[in-house]
Amino acid sequence: MIMTKASDALIEVLRDINATPDQPIEMYAIGIPMIVEADDKFTEDDVYHALILLQSRGIIELMEGNRLRLVKPLPPGIRQFDRLGPYG
Repeated sequence: MIMTKASDALIEVLRDINATPDQPIEMYAIGIPMIVEADDKFTEDDVYHALILLQSRGIIELMEGNRLRLVKPLPPGIRQFDRLGPYG
Protein backbone atom coordinates (compact mmCIF):
# COMPACT_ATOMS: atom_id res chain seq x y z
CA MET A 1 0.00 0.00 0.00
CA ILE A 2 1.45 3.37 -1.02
CA MET A 3 1.20 6.29 1.35
CA THR A 4 -0.70 9.44 0.36
CA LYS A 5 0.49 13.02 0.31
CA ALA A 6 -1.52 13.66 3.48
CA SER A 7 -0.09 10.62 5.29
CA ASP A 8 3.44 11.67 4.29
CA ALA A 9 2.70 15.16 5.64
CA LEU A 10 1.28 13.71 8.86
CA ILE A 11 4.46 11.71 9.39
CA GLU A 12 6.50 14.88 8.86
CA VAL A 13 4.36 16.68 11.47
CA LEU A 14 4.98 13.81 13.90
CA ARG A 15 8.71 14.21 13.28
CA ASP A 16 8.50 18.00 13.69
CA ILE A 17 6.87 17.65 17.11
CA ASN A 18 9.36 14.94 18.13
CA ALA A 19 6.63 12.35 18.66
CA THR A 20 7.66 9.22 20.54
CA PRO A 21 5.76 6.01 21.32
CA ASP A 22 5.68 6.77 25.04
CA GLN A 23 3.93 10.15 24.68
CA PRO A 24 0.30 10.44 23.47
CA ILE A 25 -0.31 13.31 21.05
CA GLU A 26 -3.34 15.58 20.96
CA MET A 27 -4.99 15.70 17.54
CA TYR A 28 -4.70 19.51 17.59
CA ALA A 29 -0.91 19.11 17.40
CA ILE A 30 -1.47 17.48 14.00
CA GLY A 31 -4.57 19.25 12.72
CA ILE A 32 -3.36 22.82 13.13
CA PRO A 33 -0.11 22.33 11.16
CA MET A 34 -1.85 20.34 8.41
CA ILE A 35 -5.14 22.21 8.03
CA VAL A 36 -4.28 25.77 9.07
CA GLU A 37 -0.53 26.37 8.81
CA ALA A 38 0.64 24.27 5.85
CA ASP A 39 1.43 25.88 2.51
CA ASP A 40 -0.50 23.03 0.85
CA LYS A 41 -3.42 22.90 3.27
CA PHE A 42 -5.24 19.62 3.79
CA THR A 43 -8.93 19.12 4.51
CA GLU A 44 -10.25 17.40 7.62
CA ASP A 45 -11.13 14.44 5.40
CA ASP A 46 -7.53 14.26 4.15
CA VAL A 47 -6.25 14.18 7.73
CA TYR A 48 -8.85 11.61 8.78
CA HIS A 49 -7.93 9.30 5.88
CA ALA A 50 -4.23 9.72 6.64
CA LEU A 51 -4.86 8.77 10.29
CA ILE A 52 -6.81 5.67 9.28
CA LEU A 53 -4.10 4.67 6.77
CA LEU A 54 -1.31 5.08 9.33
CA GLN A 55 -3.31 3.11 11.90
CA SER A 56 -3.92 0.30 9.38
CA ARG A 57 -0.17 0.21 8.68
CA GLY A 58 0.62 -0.14 12.39
CA ILE A 59 2.40 3.20 12.59
CA ILE A 60 -0.02 4.91 14.99
CA GLU A 61 -2.76 3.92 17.39
CA LEU A 62 -5.84 6.12 17.72
CA MET A 63 -6.77 6.64 21.38
CA GLU A 64 -9.66 7.95 23.44
CA GLY A 65 -9.77 11.65 24.16
CA ASN A 66 -8.93 12.79 20.63
CA ARG A 67 -5.33 11.55 20.88
CA LEU A 68 -2.98 9.17 19.13
CA ARG A 69 0.35 7.55 19.86
CA LEU A 70 3.13 6.11 17.77
CA VAL A 71 3.30 2.34 17.91
CA LYS A 72 7.08 2.42 17.35
CA PRO A 73 9.64 5.14 16.63
CA LEU A 74 9.58 6.71 13.19
CA PRO A 75 12.56 5.91 10.98
CA PRO A 76 14.27 8.86 9.29
CA GLY A 77 13.23 9.94 5.80
CA ILE A 78 9.70 10.36 4.48
CA ARG A 79 10.02 8.32 1.26
CA GLN A 80 10.85 5.18 3.23
CA PHE A 81 7.11 4.66 3.62
CA ASP A 82 6.41 4.07 -0.07
CA ARG A 83 5.53 0.55 -1.12
CA LEU A 84 6.72 -2.00 1.44
CA GLY A 85 8.82 0.33 3.59
CA PRO A 86 9.71 -0.32 7.22
CA TYR A 87 6.10 -0.94 8.23
CA GLY A 88 5.43 -3.23 5.20
